Amino acid sequence: WLNVQLTWNLGVGRSGRMSSIDKVACFGAGVVGSSLSAVMACNLQDLQVDVFDDDTAKISQFSRGQVPLFEPGLQDAVLKAQGQGNLRFTADLGLALAGAKIVFVCVNTPIKEGGIGAGRAPDLSNWERAARRIADFKQNGPRVIVECSTTPIRTADCMRRVLQARRAGEDAQSCAVLCLPAFLDGGRAVQWWTSGHRYLLGGDDADSAAVEQVKSLLTKWRPESSIVTTKLWSAELSKMALNAIKAQRIVSSFTVSAICEKSGADSDGVLGAVGRDSRLGSGCMAMGPGLGGPTMRSNLEALVYLMEQYGLKEQAQYWQLVLDMDIHHRQRIARLLLHLCGGSLKQHRVAVLGYSYKANSSDTRNSPSFDVATAALNEGAQVALYDPRASADECIKHLGHSSNVVVAGVRSAVEACSGASAIVVTTDWSEFAELDWQKIAKVVDVPCVVIDTRRVVDKVAVKAAGLDLHVLGTANSDDGNSFV
Repeated sequence: WLNVQLTWNLGVGRSGRMSSIDKVACFGAGVVGSSLSAVMACNLQDLQVDVFDDDTAKISQFSRGQVPLFEPGLQDAVLKAQGQGNLRFTADLGLALAGAKIVFVCVNTPIKEGGIGAGRAPDLSNWERAARRIADFKQNGPRVIVECSTTPIRTADCMRRVLQARRAGEDAQSCAVLCLPAFLDGGRAVQWWTSGHRYLLGGDDADSAAVEQVKSLLTKWRPESSIVTTKLWSAELSKMALNAIKAQRIVSSFTVSAICEKSGADSDGVLGAVGRDSRLGSGCMAMGPGLGGPTMRSNLEALVYLMEQYGLKEQAQYWQLVLDMDIHHRQRIARLLLHLCGGSLKQHRVAVLGYSYKANSSDTRNSPSFDVATAALNEGAQVALYDPRASADECIKHLGHSSNVVVAGVRSAVEACSGASAIVVTTDWSEFAELDWQKIAKVVDVPCVVIDTRRVVDKVAVKAAGLDLHVLGTANSDDGNSFV
């Protein structure tokens, strides 16, 4: 996929005027922005792609070809595009925007931490700030702004209002704001931009020329049949709706796992049978410690808030129940840990294996692993964490720089488990399926219990090593789990 040869030289502004396009810019060098830019640059060798971010340390690493985050295939794509000479990372916004006719905006949409709607309403300040900075670059700047990260509905209004206020007259009217939601999953970003089975592109009727421009760009490496166009607001709402429905299915699986543990059924068998029904499919029914990642819970929280603002009280309550059940599931794992350790974690060491929110990603945002770690810390335990890819600094920051957290210098799962009386597997890294449990058994503090929240460990090997094992979604008759 990195060897597509082509020439790209056609552009269309909002007014329908044709213009030559030899450069685009990306605002934000996170997973979405860096993966989109790298794939685009690899496939469009005559197109210059500039990626801007305020994080100078991150930009410096990217510029040296050292990708500062883990995403399969991203390192190779960045190095190939840099070798071609058409991918550049910069902390100079003016340099990135100069001559770019399109800018893809890939910034985070957190939940508000204060003020009206705190803890629930989406915080659009990153989007407004991006619009202000783009609008203030008036000389030969972009005319098409494309939202790529997940956004709540009407985000484009926020950006358009800023653009029209800060760019006068015809210059303001010539700017189009479109939405190209990234339906990618962490760990598969490069794969999705390269060969995703669908791309949704939204724009107003007045921006039809800009929509065709971006669509033409995408069809240089993807079949036209994979690109669906729709209204702007529909595109903005689609990713949020998708995440909400995915969350609903995942949380439903958590409730099934609980009754499986009580009844003697096995969640793999139950959910496997359910997933074979063609009306449902098997997606989003895997076991886990809770909803994780940068968008799933925040999208649900934002959806609940927006529904309340539109007076949709009952609908908001419905989705709030999904959020509540996720919290209940996380708390259930914490109670289980405490119960299996005899009701007290004081002077215990708890090993948490995995603190990225999922395998094949270094992203730690909203990782349920931190709920497990925090619960153990609150009970007086020391917590050792290990993850093969995620940043130890990010882990320490999430846990408030507690002196009872051991993460820096932990180079393996075995080191994390040294002296532990409980081991909680919270991320489904493939290496956790191949752990040497005989070696681990020699360094733990017995009796030691292993809690597998991902159903990933080798159950036979764990028991053969003499360790107690509790697997979510499976009856564990020897641990008295009726307590939880």
